[in-house]
Formats: sequence, C-alpha cells, structure tokens
Amino acid sequence: MSISDAPTRTSLITGTTDQAPGATGSHALTDRLPAGGQDVGGDLSDTPAPSRRSRRERWRALPVLRRAGSSAPMPGVARLLAASWVLLTLLAGGIGALAGLGDLRAVALTLFLTTGLAVAPVLVLSRTAVLSTSSFVLIAVAGSMAAATTVGFVMATVPVWQPVAAFWIAVAVTLVLLALSVVAEGRQWLAEVRELDLAATARTLRPGAVAAVGLVLTLVDALTHRTDPQPAGLLGSVGPLWFVGALLILAAAALAWATGGNLAVPVLALGVLAVLSQAALYGTPTVVSAARHVGVVDYIRVNGQLDPSTDIFQSWPGLFTAAAWVVDAAGISDPMILATWLPVLFAAATVLAVRVLAGRFLATPALAWAAGLLFMMANAVNTIYFAPQSIGLVYSLLILALVIARPDESARARLLRFVLVGWLTVVGVVTHQISPYLLVAALVVLVAFRLVRPWWLPIALLVPAVGWALINVNILGNFLSIEALGRLFDNLAPPVNDGLVNPPALINTIVYAVPALLLVVIGALAVLAVVRHRDRLRFGLLATAASPGTLFLATSYGQEGIFRVVMFALPWLSILAVMALPSGWLRRRVVQTGLVLSLVGITAVNVFALTGMDWARIIRADSTEAVRVFENTAPDDAVMLVTGTGRATPGRVTARYQDVRGISRDTLLNYPGLTAGYDAAADESQLTTDFLGQFPGVAHYALVSDAIGAWGDRYGMQSYEDYQELRDVMAQSPDWRAIFRGPTTTLYEYTGPGAP
Repeated sequence: MSISDAPTRTSLITGTTDQAPGATGSHALTDRLPAGGQDVGGDLSDTPAPSRRSRRERWRALPVLRRAGSSAPMPGVARLLAASWVLLTLLAGGIGALAGLGDLRAVALTLFLTTGLAVAPVLVLSRTAVLSTSSFVLIAVAGSMAAATTVGFVMATVPVWQPVAAFWIAVAVTLVLLALSVVAEGRQWLAEVRELDLAATARTLRPGAVAAVGLVLTLVDALTHRTDPQPAGLLGSVGPLWFVGALLILAAAALAWATGGNLAVPVLALGVLAVLSQAALYGTPTVVSAARHVGVVDYIRVNGQLDPSTDIFQSWPGLFTAAAWVVDAAGISDPMILATWLPVLFAAATVLAVRVLAGRFLATPALAWAAGLLFMMANAVNTIYFAPQSIGLVYSLLILALVIARPDESARARLLRFVLVGWLTVVGVVTHQISPYLLVAALVVLVAFRLVRPWWLPIALLVPAVGWALINVNILGNFLSIEALGRLFDNLAPPVNDGLVNPPALINTIVYAVPALLLVVIGALAVLAVVRHRDRLRFGLLATAASPGTLFLATSYGQEGIFRVVMFALPWLSILAVMALPSGWLRRRVVQTGLVLSLVGITAVNVFALTGMDWARIIRADSTEAVRVFENTAPDDAVMLVTGTGRATPGRVTARYQDVRGISRDTLLNYPGLTAGYDAAADESQLTTDFLGQFPGVAHYALVSDAIGAWGDRYGMQSYEDYQELRDVMAQSPDWRAIFRGPTTTLYEYTGPGAP
C-alpha cells in the first residue's frame, strides 16, 4: 500500500507512527519493514557497539526503501501522442527529401534520431513495466541518444560506416514495433481519446500552453536579433519580445503551482530558456571546446572509423559516433549546426532526469518538478553544451532512478529494468571518462544506507568502466598523475588563469559569485532538511550528495573537477532542499508569493550567469570558418599562432585536426602590462620572432579575432584596447598576408623572411 494512501506510517528510524504525508508529506517511499512493523537495527541513537557479525545482520535487516509509485501510469492519450510524434518526424523528413527541402529533412530526421528512435521499443516494453509520462519521455529521449550511440559506435569500431543503410534499418524496426503497439493498444488509445474531458484537460494544460507561447516568443525574438556576441551579453542583445516571453513562462510556472496545473512545460521551458536563446541568437556553440568535439565527429565521417590511439576523445567516442551518424543520416550540412542545437535537448533531458529521480523521494509531481527546476537554475556554474559530460549526466541520473523499484514490480519488469540499466551503463562508459565512477560512488552510498539493492549493483556497474579504462590505459595515462593521488585540496582548486596582468572584469567575478551563492543557499537548505528530520533517508541523500567528492582523491580532472562534482552533487541537494520546505505552509498565500519571487530571482541568476560572459565565451562563426580554412588548406605540420589565449579560439574542427597544430600566445610570450606605454609594433615583432624560432621549417599562420580580445579583457590577460592595436599592426605588417577575412576574425599566412 502506498504511504500516501495510508492513515499512518511507520518511521524508518524509530518505529513510531505519525500522519501519512499525503499531499503534505516530503517524500514518497514505501517502508518494507519486518513483521511487527519495527525497523530492526534502524535506530541511529547511541547504543552499545554490536559485534561485527551482528552489525552486518542489523544492516541486512534494514528495510530497503522502495518508491511508492504515486505517479499515475502514462495514459493512452499520451502514448498515442508519442507514436504520432515518431510518425510525424518521419513524414516530415520524407516530404523534405522528396521536395528538395534540405532544412526540413535535416530537422525532422534529427528529431527522429535523437528523440523518437527509442519511442517504439519503449511503447512495446512499457506494457510490461508501468511507467509514468515523465519516465516514459525520459527513457525515450535518453534511449534514443543511447541507440544512436550504439549504432554509431558499432559502425565506427568494426569499421563499416554505412549511415544511410543503418538509418533505413532503424526506420523499418521502428515501423514494425509501432504497428505492434497499435494492434495491441490502438482501440484503448482511441477509447481514451473519446472519453477525454476536454474542459478539465484544458484547465490542466493551460499553464503549459502559456509557457509554450512564451518560449516561442523568446525564440522568435532571438532569431530576429541574430548577432555576434556583444559586451552586454544576451540580455543586452535581445529585444523587448524576449522579455515578454520570459515573463509569460514565469507566469505560467506560478499559475501551475498555484492552481495545481501541470508544471512540466513551464519547468522545461525555464530549463532551456538560456540555452535555446543562445543557440538562436548566435547560431554557434556556447563553449569553444565544442569545436574540438566537432573535429572528432568530422574525423569519423570522413574516415569511417575511429583511431583510439589518437586522443582521449576517440577513446571515449560515444557522443561523437552518435553525432556522426545523425549528421550523415539526417543530411545535416555542417556538424557545427548539430553542436549548436543539440544542447537544448540535453538541457531539457537533464531537467526531466532530475525530476524523475526526485519523484522517487518526493510526495507529489509538483515537488519533483520543483527539484528539477532548482537543479537547473543553480547549475549555472556548469554550461550544458555539446560535450560528453552533458549527456553522461542524463544517463547516470536515469540509471539512479531505475535502480529504485516499484513495490509491486513483476519479475519480468525487474529483468527489463536491469537490462536497461546495463545497456545505459555500457553506453555511458564509452561516452565519458568520469561519469560512470561518480555514478558508482553514488550507488555505493545508496546501498550502504539501504536505499537501493542489490548490494552488488555498484560492483556490476564498475566492471565495464574499469575494463574500458584498462583497454585505453595508454591514452588515459596522459591525464592521470600519481602525484595527484590523495591531494584533496589541490585537486579541489578551481581553474586558475596564468599570465594575468590586469584585474579580471567585475562582470567576470559576478557571473561566478552569484550562482555560487545560490549553491550555498541550496546546500544550507539540504542540511536543514537533515537537521529537521534526522532519518536514514535524508542522511543517505546527503551522503550521496557528498559522494562525488571522492573524485578529488584521485584527480583534479584538468582543474575542472570542482564543476563536475557540483553537477553530480546538485540533484541530491536539490531534492533535500525541496524536502526542507515546510509542507504545511506551501498553500499559504504569503509562502506562495515568496516562492514566486524566488522563482523570478533564481531564473534571473541562471540566465545572467549563463549569458553574462557571452562576449568572451561564445564561438564566432567566422572564427570557426577561419580555422577550417587553415586545417583544410595548410600543409602537414603547419602551425597556427593564436594571438592570445587558445581558450577563446575554436580549434581541431575538421578531420585534419591531427595533421596541423595550433599554438597560443600563452606558451610563447608573456602578456603586456597595462594600456599605458603599450607598444603594439614591438609586441608583434617579438611575438613573430618567438613563434618562428620555436617552430622552424614549417608553414606559419596567425589568427586574430575579436573573441581573443574579449577573453583577454574579461579575464585580465590583456586590455581590449591593447589587443585592437595589435590587430591593426598585424593588418599593416608586410610579413603577414591575410588569406581569410570575416566580420570578427582574420587568418594570416606568414610570407616574410624565412618563410618556406
């Protein structure tokens, strides 16, 4: 019996009873207790230390927490819509192909491969296992990405790169499985459609409709104001319509919370607001490192195979093999387009994954959506972009949700659940280096607190991760250091920019400090939840939130470990923070007003933190094109000088990324001091001399871009004014010939003395 239906419940710790949480409870778990209703050995009070054997027996006797399954099963109408979505994407793709509408074909087939590929199998399998709508959608989306990864990885590893043939096989399997679902459930779906209470449905979905309109308005405004990044960031570049749309989304979320409407669309809209707006406004990826990921995708497409000995990206190529297949099968003209828009799907899937995981512990769907939203708003210190960790987090969260079973689960459903867990684990292992280990760390804690079972689950999931690491140990060894082992505080340190000559811009400090403050608030709320209810569940969730910190015992992960740890800890902290809310107060008008104001505040923090540094962080389209010209036309072993930090310049964007190389100013020459007394001509002369001297006998190129100047200015490396002077000197130098000019970027070839 679900605890939400019971008049009383038994405490997991003390064996005492209190009121069932129902709509006011803070979590929704079924307590599977021994006979008599007592939690044997669960008391956390001070007791004499038992023997080693009795301690183990007491631990094994603790009731395993099972979710109550309070979420309603996915209705037939929603299942019909899911099947229709798959057919719609295939139909639109076919029309685009037949009519010569390349963009329509690319968009439709990309949506099919990234969101619809697993819908038909999940429709068939979910007749065995009861799934809520949220769980169904999450499994369908994550399963589609995992299926694309599986297909792409197998083709690139064998190697037999046949993307079109693989696509048609996938379509055939999809249509067969859809037909089976229609035959088995079609009448039930139509019956539910006929019985649908349209008025009640409209009331429930009204907030979602308002949020959808708001999101469309922000998208249209961003598309009509497309520009290169400006110093004022996204908020200074969009028009009034964008702010109207954002306010509509916020109003929809507040309306849904106050009226009990469906929070799904408002929360998802808020979760993707910044990422979607950046993609539409700039038309390029939001992080420079996405460019080198695109280079791996292009390598796979051009060569039809992987070369794991090349670099770590080809040793953990899951996302890139999936993207390569999608690009070729859907007919996308440029992989950079997929890298620009796919993070929107990742953002939505991440919010949904946290919501599904939170639904295992929180009493109502509304509270679970609140946890998902809180996670996404506070995760502004991590940018979701075209990177393995972005989809690796989704796989990990889904696995964690799957290992918490329903109390009424059948044996067949249990088997399917563990098969899905195993498949997602393997896909995650070949996709990202550290996500599987952080997943295992979380599972170890959950098993230790008897929140999940069986006990051997962490070991089973660790085996493929360790096995894959051993296969690629030669590559992995370049990124691990024995000296880093055990150096907790050194590994904990965030990235440090060397060579600073000016104080970083104030906005730089604010962009990092404000979301960090929000993280502190969420952490405090999480601790408060544990203090208010000192039970095994909350202690277990807090310990699970701390488990990613084990990463610091082994590596700094290129000084980015702190960000990955926050990303994996935040879902648990968000769940606990929602638990800290006094449930009896949530319907009070004053409290609701405070929550609405808080929603506006955390949304503002999220958007500002993600977009405030766009001028320095966002890739310029012409910078990417300039690097393409260099990589595609330069002779082997040619070297390109980036006239500032390489962190602001896309590199390795084509299949030839191994044949040429780039070098940044950071490794050649210190940055000049303050603007006063800066001699741009002398700086250019010294920079050129050092560059030619370090790389003799090869072709030399140099890249100048506004993005380099913006990064240097915001991070305190070189003032923007000084860099503009250097740019002008390069343009007038007789030794450098421009071979590419764009609005913000110029690529030069060295033709002066000593040129080959």
